[in-house]
Amino acid sequence: MNTTLFVGICFQLRTQNAMNLVLPSCSFPPIEYIGLASKAEHIVICKGEYFVKQTFRNRYAIATSNGLLRLTIPVSGSKNHKPMHEMEICYKENWPVTHWKSLISAYRNSPYFEYFEADLRKLIFEKESQIGEFNTKSVNFLLASFKAKPEIFETNDYVVKYDGFEDLRNYHFSGQRTNELKSYLQPFGEKNGFIANLSSLDLLFCQGPKGLSYITV
Repeated sequence: MNTTLFVGICFQLRTQNAMNLVLPSCSFPPIEYIGLASKAEHIVICKGEYFVKQTFRNRYAIATSNGLLRLTIPVSGSKNHKPMHEMEICYKENWPVTHWKSLISAYRNSPYFEYFEADLRKLIFEKESQIGEFNTKSVNFLLASFKAKPEIFETNDYVVKYDGFEDLRNYHFSGQRTNELKSYLQPFGEKNGFIANLSSLDLLFCQGPKGLSYITV
């Protein structure tokens, strides 16, 4: 992103009432993340912050026949000591195959899975080298699938404060900001009950492009 251009945009936004957000770089982020992003006019995805393990920065949760399953994208190098845009994805283990098999098993009978299957499979198997870039593509995929159109900026710089933007880089996206998340039919809901605030993939496959109507923020 052109820093000078972005500083100018921030200056213009100081007097506007629109929702503008700074978001962490996350892999197929939770429903609350996408719900907030979809309501924003502008969002900044920060890839300049340091990688934090055991967070949504490289893992996402889905609903399976055995309940909640967290899928992790492995990274190489000295964890927690590099910014997101420098963290490389590790392919020593064939995690795309493992993830895809889990997604197929969990969602193949969901109403909308087949509509997004080809694009999602391409994204998972394209062997993106950096986790930050993969995450941005996953966010773009979800927002486009839900037909949400915030203006998205990416940055590899870490800026302490963005004027005119609410900073959610340290927010945990566990549901506190959503006033209401109505339950919806999940593939194994009768067995396991409703599991809230999973990866937005769950909402997409179960409810389709209009799924964000289930969220009030």
